[in-house]
Amino acid sequence: NNIIEKKLIDGSEITLNRNSKIIYTKKFNKKQRKITLEGEAFFNVRKDVDRPMLVKTEAVETTVTGTEFRIKQSEKGIQIVLIEGEVSVAYNQKSSLLKPSQQWIWNRSTDQELITNVRDSNGDYVRFENERLSKILVFLEWKYDVEFSYQPEEIEDCLISISIGDVSIDQAFKLISFVSNVCFEANESKQYVISEKCK
Repeated sequence: NNIIEKKLIDGSEITLNRNSKIIYTKKFNKKQRKITLEGEAFFNVRKDVDRPMLVKTEAVETTVTGTEFRIKQSEKGIQIVLIEGEVSVAYNQKSSLLKPSQQWIWNRSTDQELITNVRDSNGDYVRFENERLSKILVFLEWKYDVEFSYQPEEIEDCLISISIGDVSIDQAFKLISFVSNVCFEANESKQYVISEKCK
């Protein structure tokens, strides 16, 4: 139940959060440095372009040559936040390249992926620049564990620039409404529906 700091034979450093574990061989092979993660960890990977590190978390594979990043596995899904360098995230036969101050999110309940810009190493503060509202709703579903019900044509042309930090979902709704005129209401199925179209 403690936070554990681990230094690997290649010089890479891993900080394991509580109730987390990594699985790896004592010696990496000549082609790659393979690690399996369960839970949450921060990685500071020693650069080796000829022998990348591959971190496997469920069906998600993160490949790096040398960088700093954080992976969090939870009931909601998987979150990867890149601090420095570059990482490649592979899931469901699709690969995404992350740049510094970006995060990749996989929502377990909807099986949706999302990349956002972040302002902190935990991915709690995000910034959307001229982004489709549909993509922002995917993030809100992840962050607040909620569901939205809407017709795609209601928001297909809705582009928003907005920052969302450590706020309640009601506060997030107010921010979105302020910049877009979109309003949200909860229905009988405990889903949020769009009551006003984007302007």
